[in-house]
Amino acid sequence: MTINTGLYGDYAGLAEASYGDFEHAVLIDDVKAILMSGDGKCSNTQASDLLSRWSVVEDGYVNVNNEYSSTLFQSTDTENPSYVLAIRGAWERNPDLVEEGTSGCGAGE
Repeated sequence: MTINTGLYGDYAGLAEASYGDFEHAVLIDDVKAILMSGDGKCSNTQASDLLSRWSVVEDGYVNVNNEYSSTLFQSTDTENPSYVLAIRGAWERNPDLVEEGTSGCGAGE
Protein backbone atom coordinates (compact mmCIF):
# COMPACT_ATOMS: atom_id res chain seq x y z
CA MET A 1 0.00 0.00 0.00
CA THR A 2 1.28 3.46 -0.86
CA ILE A 3 0.11 6.80 0.45
CA ASN A 4 -0.34 9.65 -1.96
CA THR A 5 1.66 12.41 -0.26
CA GLY A 6 -0.39 14.97 -2.18
CA LEU A 7 -3.24 14.11 0.19
CA TYR A 8 -1.40 15.12 3.37
CA GLY A 9 -3.19 18.48 3.38
CA ASP A 10 -6.54 16.69 3.08
CA TYR A 11 -5.62 14.31 5.90
CA ALA A 12 -4.69 17.26 8.14
CA GLY A 13 -7.98 18.97 7.32
CA LEU A 14 -9.97 15.79 7.99
CA ALA A 15 -8.17 15.29 11.29
CA GLU A 16 -9.16 18.81 12.31
CA ALA A 17 -12.70 18.30 10.99
CA SER A 18 -13.10 15.18 13.16
CA TYR A 19 -13.44 17.53 16.15
CA GLY A 20 -16.85 18.58 14.82
CA ASP A 21 -20.08 17.03 16.05
CA PHE A 22 -21.82 15.99 12.82
CA GLU A 23 -24.42 13.77 14.52
CA HIS A 24 -27.35 16.01 13.57
CA ALA A 25 -25.93 17.38 10.31
CA VAL A 26 -28.29 16.49 7.47
CA LEU A 27 -27.39 18.84 4.65
CA ILE A 28 -23.99 19.80 3.29
CA ASP A 29 -24.69 23.33 4.54
CA ASP A 30 -25.03 21.88 8.07
CA VAL A 31 -21.63 20.19 7.74
CA LYS A 32 -20.10 23.41 6.40
CA ALA A 33 -21.52 25.44 9.30
CA ILE A 34 -20.04 22.95 11.79
CA LEU A 35 -16.64 23.14 10.08
CA MET A 36 -16.75 26.93 10.32
CA SER A 37 -17.54 26.97 14.06
CA GLY A 38 -15.77 25.81 17.20
CA ASP A 39 -12.07 25.55 18.05
CA GLY A 40 -10.90 24.21 14.71
CA LYS A 41 -12.78 26.88 12.82
CA CYS A 42 -12.30 26.65 9.06
CA SER A 43 -12.69 29.65 6.83
CA ASN A 44 -15.46 29.58 4.24
CA THR A 45 -12.84 28.84 1.56
CA GLN A 46 -11.27 25.99 3.56
CA ALA A 47 -14.65 24.41 4.37
CA SER A 48 -15.82 24.65 0.75
CA ASP A 49 -12.53 23.21 -0.51
CA LEU A 50 -12.65 20.29 1.94
CA LEU A 51 -16.29 19.51 1.12
CA SER A 52 -15.58 19.58 -2.61
CA ARG A 53 -13.40 16.49 -2.09
CA TRP A 54 -14.86 14.77 1.01
CA SER A 55 -18.24 14.03 2.56
CA VAL A 56 -19.22 12.86 6.04
CA VAL A 57 -20.40 9.24 6.00
CA GLU A 58 -20.79 8.62 9.72
CA ASP A 59 -20.06 10.52 12.89
CA GLY A 60 -19.05 8.34 15.82
CA TYR A 61 -19.14 11.15 18.35
CA VAL A 62 -19.27 9.97 21.94
CA ASN A 63 -18.37 12.37 24.73
CA VAL A 64 -19.15 10.57 27.96
CA ASN A 65 -16.10 9.97 30.13
CA ASN A 66 -13.57 8.90 27.53
CA GLU A 67 -14.25 11.87 25.22
CA TYR A 68 -13.84 9.69 22.12
CA SER A 69 -14.80 11.07 18.75
CA SER A 70 -14.30 9.81 15.22
CA THR A 71 -15.73 10.64 11.83
CA LEU A 72 -15.75 8.52 8.69
CA PHE A 73 -15.21 10.57 5.53
CA GLN A 74 -15.62 9.43 1.92
CA SER A 75 -13.91 11.03 -1.04
CA THR A 76 -16.11 12.54 -3.73
CA ASP A 77 -13.88 11.00 -6.42
CA THR A 78 -16.21 8.55 -8.17
CA GLU A 79 -13.40 6.95 -10.20
CA ASN A 80 -11.19 6.20 -7.21
CA PRO A 81 -13.35 6.40 -4.06
CA SER A 82 -11.61 6.15 -0.71
CA TYR A 83 -12.47 6.43 2.95
CA VAL A 84 -10.68 8.08 5.86
CA LEU A 85 -11.45 7.37 9.49
CA ALA A 86 -10.39 10.46 11.43
CA ILE A 87 -10.09 9.98 15.18
CA ARG A 88 -9.95 12.94 17.51
CA GLY A 89 -7.06 12.91 19.94
CA ALA A 90 -8.37 14.96 22.88
CA TRP A 91 -11.16 17.38 23.65
CA GLU A 92 -8.99 20.33 24.62
CA ARG A 93 -6.07 21.63 22.64
CA ASN A 94 -2.69 21.98 24.22
CA PRO A 95 -1.64 25.55 23.41
CA ASP A 96 2.02 24.51 23.67
CA LEU A 97 1.55 22.26 20.65
CA VAL A 98 -0.13 24.81 18.39
CA GLU A 99 1.94 27.55 16.83
CA GLU A 100 0.25 30.84 16.08
CA GLY A 101 -1.27 30.85 12.62
CA THR A 102 -1.10 27.09 12.09
CA SER A 103 -4.39 26.02 13.64
CA GLY A 104 -7.52 25.67 11.59
CA CYS A 105 -8.81 23.35 8.94
CA GLY A 106 -5.59 21.99 7.44
CA ALA A 107 -3.68 24.46 5.31
CA GLY A 108 -4.02 28.22 5.67
CA GLU A 109 -5.58 30.53 3.16
